[in-house]
Amino acid sequence: MKTTSTLLITVLLIITTSAFSMTNQEREIKVAKKNTTAFIKAASLTKDEQSQVYKILLDKEQQNTMIKNKYKGDKVAYRSAIKPLNRTFNRQIKDIIGAERMNQVNDYKKAKREALTKSLN
Repeated sequence: MKTTSTLLITVLLIITTSAFSMTNQEREIKVAKKNTTAFIKAASLTKDEQSQVYKILLDKEQQNTMIKNKYKGDKVAYRSAIKPLNRTFNRQIKDIIGAERMNQVNDYKKAKREALTKSLN
């Protein structure tokens, strides 16, 4: 009886763990969709702009994952490596949507961060 219970608990634990784990690719897609939604809300993108921005953000997340894996445990090196990546991808998006709407997106994100900070305090 004890072995059956242990086996059942082990199987249940494995199923639960695998059900809640998310692959890097799934996480990248989820983050890219979430960030694209923020761009859509803040800058009223057309369908063509939405698809272009999504592709750029997905590529950005994939690159980010590769850099995270490369510099695992070294936050300073990770931050140094990610800065040029962010500049490059933000510039690509800015070329698509324009400087004015990029500023709208930045203001939108800044307001969300401030509201979150305020609610936590």
